[in-house]
Amino acid sequence: HVVSMFRPKDCIEPFCPFDQAQQITHASMRRSKESSRNSDRILLTASTLTEDSDIIPSDFLRLPPLTRSTATEYPDIQPSRNFPFLKDILASVSGIDFDYIVYSNSDIALHEAFYDTVFDKLENNDLDAFTIIRQGAPKHKADGSLYTGSDLDKIYSLKKLEDHKGYDCFVMKREVLNMLDVGDVFLGIPPFGLTLFAQLTYAENIRMEEFFDLKVTYHIGLDMESKWHTESPPQKAQIDVPTEMYRHINGVNGVCSGSPVWLIVCGDQNKNEYWAKKCYRMLQQVKYGVDV
Repeated sequence: HVVSMFRPKDCIEPFCPFDQAQQITHASMRRSKESSRNSDRILLTASTLTEDSDIIPSDFLRLPPLTRSTATEYPDIQPSRNFPFLKDILASVSGIDFDYIVYSNSDIALHEAFYDTVFDKLENNDLDAFTIIRQGAPKHKADGSLYTGSDLDKIYSLKKLEDHKGYDCFVMKREVLNMLDVGDVFLGIPPFGLTLFAQLTYAENIRMEEFFDLKVTYHIGLDMESKWHTESPPQKAQIDVPTEMYRHINGVNGVCSGSPVWLIVCGDQNKNEYWAKKCYRMLQQVKYGVDV
């Protein structure tokens, strides 16, 4: 299981050297492995940029440090952001002996039954890859304090969780990695999850499934839309220009990676409304990226 780790610009106790979501994620990975009947078959690994390699916990295998980021590849965007590239992370596991890889985002916490659920799906389904759809969990407890990695039981017992559509947890056979072309899609900004999902879904030789109701992953932090369900409408947010530039570049990178796949996706006459909207959004980002 590989997860990307990074040192936030401003960390607060008790989460340092991480942020809240990462600290909870790491604690949940340990908990799920310790709880699994297959714990001896699970390897926790971490990928970081070179400058952050010292933050990797001792119980995670340290993968070769990443030398590229959006800061090095797009130096004209200022202030810069150090988003790593997905293909570099996936390539960093090449020296490890494994049958399946789990990739999940740094803000995706696991239920204690996560790994046993994954093993069950692998043993009872003829699949090359699958993605697990997350639930949204709040950052704050009822008393207003922040959840921490010590609050996993409280998070697991939450009754009101948000449906949280997104692609941020993938399980893949080792052989599948050699069939992917994720180009220069980077983490931290959409649509890297959608890009990976589209390639796995539309590839001719990959048996792919999407699981919506396993309820074993949590996104720490609710969608912005959930915060808008109040009597007063939200104030219009100011545009973060560097982030928008990274967003459009990643949209272009997403379409250009495995471009034949996107040609199939956006040309599929039977695609549903969801895919139609995604294709329109991606193509609009390409148009914007080319214009600027």
